[in-house]
Amino acid sequence: MVDDIFISGLDLHEKVGMPVVMIEDILRRGCPCYNIENSTPVPSISETFFFNEPKRRQWGAPHESYESEKLLYRLSMVKLPVRDVIQHCKAAYGDIESKKYVDRLNARNNEHIHDPTDKPLDRRKENTYVRVIAALLCLNGVPKPLKGSALPGKIERQTERLGVRVSEDAARTALKEAFEIIDIKPH
Repeated sequence: MVDDIFISGLDLHEKVGMPVVMIEDILRRGCPCYNIENSTPVPSISETFFFNEPKRRQWGAPHESYESEKLLYRLSMVKLPVRDVIQHCKAAYGDIESKKYVDRLNARNNEHIHDPTDKPLDRRKENTYVRVIAALLCLNGVPKPLKGSALPGKIERQTERLGVRVSEDAARTALKEAFEIIDIKPH
């Protein structure tokens, strides 16, 4: 499943209309790309082998058909963060040449984005989520120290990778507030 903030390589090609050479080009220029199954980075679609990739048939379809089938399979196996695709497309091709792809990506992204603030959480659910977060930060019932901890930085990197960046300071503040709500003092 591809989240709202990601687009599969196949959707980028078929639904947005971006040529495969353009997708490969923005990847070479540093646009992040991940395996759809395990989220490992994929540096290049054409040079990466995926498990269960279509095998070359001994008979039947010509070479071009096989290569095309293999490429479409590879495109279906990767996901790219929409925000990064837009940024790299503009940087590589300029505003004018990339406009139609950027407009289609923005339209697609706006269609699918669900703002969680549209439906507020009831107080009971909110407290449950805060308790779960706080429990994840405890080791054998004792809160892990936040001062000098690398955890807020890890949260920043992970949320950025997911495309919903939370700054290190905001993560640190949220962690402190989670402990305060359940009345625990981290070391």
